[in-house]
Amino acid sequence: MKHILVIIAAVCLCCVTAHALGIHDEDSTTRWIELDASLGVYAARYSNISTSIGVHDLVGSAPRDGIHLNIISGSIRGRYDAVYAALTLQEGDYARTSWMNDMYWLQEAYVGVHVTQDLHIEVGAFSSHLGIESMILSENHSGIISLPGFFDPNYFGGVKLRYDISSTVEFQADVVTSFNGYLLEEGMPALTSGITWTKDSSVTLFGNVFFSRETINQLDKSQIYLNVAATIELPDVHILGELNYAVEVPDGQATGQAMVSGFAGLYYDIAPMVMLGARAEFVVDPHGILADDRFLNDLPYRTLSAGGATATIAYKPLSWAMARIDVRYLTTFNQQSLIETNPDAHQRTEAALSIDFTL
Repeated sequence: MKHILVIIAAVCLCCVTAHALGIHDEDSTTRWIELDASLGVYAARYSNISTSIGVHDLVGSAPRDGIHLNIISGSIRGRYDAVYAALTLQEGDYARTSWMNDMYWLQEAYVGVHVTQDLHIEVGAFSSHLGIESMILSENHSGIISLPGFFDPNYFGGVKLRYDISSTVEFQADVVTSFNGYLLEEGMPALTSGITWTKDSSVTLFGNVFFSRETINQLDKSQIYLNVAATIELPDVHILGELNYAVEVPDGQATGQAMVSGFAGLYYDIAPMVMLGARAEFVVDPHGILADDRFLNDLPYRTLSAGGATATIAYKPLSWAMARIDVRYLTTFNQQSLIETNPDAHQRTEAALSIDFTL
């Protein structure tokens, strides 16, 4: 898979570069090239600090205590007639936490084809359609990612199909060979499908299903991951929520095990450049399903049953610059510690200042 993604990345770059001279073509709707870049830094402080596993802290969504690089990324995207491609490279704590450990620097690399005006097929590594919070903080309302958002698959490797059923409904389906740091076994890729419904520009509903056959605790198991989410964007009010349910399908070896997670947020623009918000979140995963699926490295505690709340104040003086202060409180629902270095850490407070630029 590593070598395949490297080849795809090279193909993407060559495809875009080869047609860069067509950028001034009169038919600008079918020949174009564009560059994007983002930079984010954060300063975080925890009431409990985990140092033994670095950025792989199970509940540290601003991964480390202190001042660090959240993420820096650069993208090149292009299209020539029906063929389009994208390549995005990245560095930073979030990249190292949530992408493949040996290729964390590659965020996306794919080649796509507009088969028809409504049907698109992409091959390579691309962002997943599960979850409404992004690891690129400038795309989120809060600077600290929610627990469910932290565990959502951030990218897929494989083949994606997108079909515009109507002007308001889009269908997506993927044949997935890898996601995040988890490489699926050969011969049994995962399958996903999803529907996105958009009512004008204010209301969007998402529904997704993810089916996989994986080795969990040295046993081959089938797993179904259901994801539903919604966003409501009004002139001064922003409402969003997400609910996830995963179950290991029962078989002759073991009974079915399940997890559930979710969050809901409400944000209000109190002034043209200032926003206040609050978010509630939870994860109940007594069997460690999320940790098994989302992280290649060993974690100190693979189970997590916790919830909390986040308060946010954001200042956005420019369309491409934003500063946010977040304070989050977490507490466990059982006797499991939140972090490895303190077995009695059943509560945790996080405070983070994040500054993001997107060009």
